Amino acid sequence: NVVWSISTDVMVDQLKLMIINALLLNIFSAVILFTLAWLFERRMFLPAEENAHRLEEHEQFNRKIVASAPVGICILRTSDGTNILSNELAHNYLTLLTQEDRLRLNEIIGGQQVNFVDVLTGSNTNLQISFVHSRYRNENVAICVLVDVSARVRMEQSLQEMAHAAEQASQSKSMFLATVSHELRTPLYGIIGNLDLLQTKELPSGIDSLVTAMNNSSSLLLKIISD
Repeated sequence: NVVWSISTDVMVDQLKLMIINALLLNIFSAVILFTLAWLFERRMFLPAEENAHRLEEHEQFNRKIVASAPVGICILRTSDGTNILSNELAHNYLTLLTQEDRLRLNEIIGGQQVNFVDVLTGSNTNLQISFVHSRYRNENVAICVLVDVSARVRMEQSLQEMAHAAEQASQSKSMFLATVSHELRTPLYGIIGNLDLLQTKELPSGIDSLVTAMNNSSSLLLKIISD
């Protein structure tokens, strides 16, 4: 039988070499994994996180703009008219709408014919609602702007009433002038006729010139009234 024998030093050297190779392989693998993880974080995770932060800031900014707007702004779902997002003013306006008004509004925003609607609420508030269609969170929505135009409507009504009153006053004035003119012309015709008759008669000295002056004045007055 052949017996192999290896010295202890040789075995120790071989084990050292295997351990060193294993350590180097592990270190190399760790470096590669760390590099890949760093690249993934730098090129994918961090940009995605920054985009998420930007989107959140953008949405918060938009919400603050909507909340501070001097008009009512809301986002309604076109399928059923549900209020998805609104500022306080729009919320208060929407609560003034009757069920019939809401149904009419839902029908209009669900169509494509018009982009505004005028509503007179139960509290006699005139609302003008304009909107545009858009997408929000994967849903079809209508971005609505609600404006209280009650003051403008009252002003328009006042202007119409003033115009009607002015027209009535003009008609009354014309009728008054026509009546007065008729009432004045009738006796003037009589005066002028009598003066013409007097001028055909033989009058005392000095009276004929007076009658002529009276006739001329009466004729001038009649012309002024007729004009």
